[in-house]
Amino acid sequence: MLYYVFLYFLRVSYQSLSMKILIFVIVSNLCFAQFLKPKDSSSSAHLKLESVLSKLFYEEIYTLTKGLKPEEEVKKAKISLNDGKRGKMIIEMLKQKNREKIARMRGLDPKKATSGSELVSQQREKNKEAIAKIRAQELMLDKKYAHLPIQERKKKIWQELARREIIDLKKTVEKNKGWRKNHKNTLYSWKENYKKYVGNIETYRESLDKIPLVLPIDESEKKKEVETVIVEDHYIIPASLSLDIRDQGSRPTCSSFAGIRALEILAKQNGKNLDLSEQYFYWASKPKCRTSPCRDRGSWVGHGLEFTKRNPIPLESSCPYKATSVSGNDTQLPLKNSCKKGALQVSKFSYLKTLDEALAHLKNNQPVVASFKLTPNFYKTKGLILDKDKFTKGPMDKHSAGHAVLLIGHVKLPKILNEGSVCFVTANSWGKGWGRGGHACISEKWVLNQRQGNPFVAIDLAKL
Repeated sequence: MLYYVFLYFLRVSYQSLSMKILIFVIVSNLCFAQFLKPKDSSSSAHLKLESVLSKLFYEEIYTLTKGLKPEEEVKKAKISLNDGKRGKMIIEMLKQKNREKIARMRGLDPKKATSGSELVSQQREKNKEAIAKIRAQELMLDKKYAHLPIQERKKKIWQELARREIIDLKKTVEKNKGWRKNHKNTLYSWKENYKKYVGNIETYRESLDKIPLVLPIDESEKKKEVETVIVEDHYIIPASLSLDIRDQGSRPTCSSFAGIRALEILAKQNGKNLDLSEQYFYWASKPKCRTSPCRDRGSWVGHGLEFTKRNPIPLESSCPYKATSVSGNDTQLPLKNSCKKGALQVSKFSYLKTLDEALAHLKNNQPVVASFKLTPNFYKTKGLILDKDKFTKGPMDKHSAGHAVLLIGHVKLPKILNEGSVCFVTANSWGKGWGRGGHACISEKWVLNQRQGNPFVAIDLAKL
């Protein structure tokens, strides 16, 4: 193919030789570049950790349901008689103009924060049969309680579905009994790492800082609950557990660690083992601190991804990370010359506004970068992070500043917990001592209440 393209340009007599050479170089790069797309490709290491994490989460969720009675918990549930779809649509139309105005004032294209509705629709189409079965169950219950007033009928349906979920969860936990024996080394290692982590919590607290609000989304989209019908008990992106959990140390580089991990997962799905440079990506993520030292801490992943569309990211070996901050020089200039040895280039990424869009991209095997305002129960979690427990580890303080993590999957939550449809399986950058080997599952309700104003971010395409 390349040969014929070359011949074509040689025959075009009116083009200068330099133009022919330039076009030939561009076409050559396109022909020989290896593009990386999300794939359903995993490994035994991933499957082992997925088994451990999912069983731990199921056990913890089931333990929380013990003692809860559907007839009592239904009083706390949000059961609406009217979805108010037309009203929401009108409000959305009115707010859209204001959102676009804010984006333009910041020099950004408001269309970049895409709705992702097409991917949501595709996922819904794929799960059509499973959704139909769930709807059929609800319809049968609706007929069963048809003699009741509509509000009472909805409450009865909610209670019965809640009971069924608890029964199914109990069966799953009982089926998995004895699993710990096969994974005792992993569990022991995580326990020991947790002890070390607890002793260093203040280091990670001090690493928190305000994440710049760059492309604010509308409050209604930020707070929109999951509408996607959850058909699987859990889903974790293939290859997302094949990589070691990293440790950012005391620097406010969480966004860079989340973005780099997303890219490394994409590479892993395509059979490439890459250890990319967080040091470089943090520098790339701070437009005002690339040429001269600055004191401003923190960054946003969107800046880094946009910059690395034109300036490839080097390997860690070429541009190693330094875990200790340098006073007055947040990006630690000057970078080493070897940091210019690019290994991977971002081609395309998406901004996502709602949790439904985030779920659709997770199901499409794309990790999602998200930023949150932390609560006390985030620091000492051993697996599940719930909204109702957010003050159990103490009051909010100055350390509730922004923190970015990577969402890599979800686990279905029972209605009776009143914490939303799912919890999001999360990879952090505080070492293997945080949560369960560096992972936790954060409830939908916590996410909605603690989410910061920027959109979620997912990477669609990269190239070597």
